[in-house]
Amino acid sequence: MKKSVLILFALASIFSMMARDLSAEDAAPEIIRLGVGFDLSVGDYGGREASDIVQVPVSASYEKGPLRLKLIVPYRQVIGPGNVVPAGVNAVPVVGRAPGERRENSGLGDIVAGASYNVMYLPERPLLLSLAMNFKFPTADEAKGLGTGETDYSLQADAITALNDLSLFGAIGYESFGSPDAFPLKNAIFMKAGGAYPYARDSAAGLILEWRQAASPRVPSPLETTVFVKQRLSPVLDLYGYILKGWSKGSPDLGFGVSISRRM
Repeated sequence: MKKSVLILFALASIFSMMARDLSAEDAAPEIIRLGVGFDLSVGDYGGREASDIVQVPVSASYEKGPLRLKLIVPYRQVIGPGNVVPAGVNAVPVVGRAPGERRENSGLGDIVAGASYNVMYLPERPLLLSLAMNFKFPTADEAKGLGTGETDYSLQADAITALNDLSLFGAIGYESFGSPDAFPLKNAIFMKAGGAYPYARDSAAGLILEWRQAASPRVPSPLETTVFVKQRLSPVLDLYGYILKGWSKGSPDLGFGVSISRRM
């Protein structure tokens, strides 16, 4: 499952940071953003029944110079067989040992906290390299099937460059899952690449291709594409939207989401 705030807040930084000389750290302003979103993903993940996973994430981020901190607190609803549960930093669906009874539960999801640091900026290229670490805390109710009840983390390296108005980006990362009794999970490598283009004033659109190793045994590795748009509504207000299409049984069949953020 995609979290629009996790993905699209990161993409929003592309358009601001590519034009900023990050060597001037002392002069960099402090930027605080607050946001809220809605995400829905649907898929059967190799089973007979579909699972619907809904999230309403409330987010806050702080940025100064090369450092960026973020916190995401989601409300979550899961409808489907009891062996499909969101896991990890990005709430990817994982499949358990036994099918379990179909259920419909909702409540607080897993809280995610993260930090990223821009380790290199070459304005003459231009090229931006950053490193990120994210932690997922097990605040979702495991008994309701809203989470695995384990602490997870991810490490990620990002690269962003530009060809005239076209922004290109790629990432490679590693995600460590806990060891819940009902879910024999494996740690996974993931990769993503894409581009974004400003098609109108204060508007941009782009495409992401993402692949990751399957965390669940006997489930194909997820492969999916995401089309997204970003619209600036005012000098302090941004609107995002995306549609996701999965290309393997390990991915959602379909997903979409919207989010809005305000610069304080």
